[in-house]
Amino acid sequence: MHRKGATRAFPAGHPALAGTMWEAEGHPVLIPGSNRDHSFILRPLEGAAKSGYSVNHGAGRRMSRGEALRVLDQQKVNEQYRRDGILVNEDGEVPLDESAQCYKSAREVVDAVVAAGLARVEHELWPVASLKGTETAARRERRRARDGKDRKRDLDRREQRRAKRGS
Repeated sequence: MHRKGATRAFPAGHPALAGTMWEAEGHPVLIPGSNRDHSFILRPLEGAAKSGYSVNHGAGRRMSRGEALRVLDQQKVNEQYRRDGILVNEDGEVPLDESAQCYKSAREVVDAVVAAGLARVEHELWPVASLKGTETAARRERRRARDGKDRKRDLDRREQRRAKRGS
């Protein structure tokens, strides 16, 4: 079975679990939240058959990566994470396109899964750190340098146009 946007949810006794450590209790399902939201470990129930033994593998995006970079304020986002005690990268910079504002609430997704009788919540987790590869940090620095040059160039051009109009 192809599970686009979903993960398997085999309950206890499912034939695919025969002879595994999950046979008696069912295979756990991980529903990750954003890096500033709860994540959940669920245990599938017999009702998972109604969904083809599949459940969502996360909350899904609410905001595109491009929109996040255009509308979110880096300082405000960084402060929210600091205030919540979540360590982010070595430099404390939250990747805007991966920030919590970009994702739907994991709790809403989990509540729907539970209400449908597909699984039960076994554990609820809160992030203490969010680390993204240093290659991303280096790219962010290059983008900041480029954006700064672009901004300066645009300001210079604007000033030149004003000067031409004034003469």
